[in-house]
Amino acid sequence: MLEPTFDARKIAQRRQAHPNPLFDKGEMWLGALAVLRAASAPMTATDIAKAMLRAKGVERPTFAEVRALYGTINPSLRSHIGKSVECIGEGMPKRWRVVS
Repeated sequence: MLEPTFDARKIAQRRQAHPNPLFDKGEMWLGALAVLRAASAPMTATDIAKAMLRAKGVERPTFAEVRALYGTINPSLRSHIGKSVECIGEGMPKRWRVVS
């Protein structure tokens, strides 16, 4: 089936997923949307991550926990621009709110 001289070591190993133990699949986006709906002002993705962790009972989240959630929330927010969320202002960090 394979060429005998083919070097199988050149095939990259498949990455393993490291799911977040606090959130189930699909719960991240719904949680971020719930936080934005309850917010009185636009929020950054970091603020959203901290609020989601507080809602799960983590009062003092570590930097690694916030960063892991940020890495999931931020791409979700960017992929939903104009559909359910909008970016407010210019520059960094971006602030988000629910489309009215």
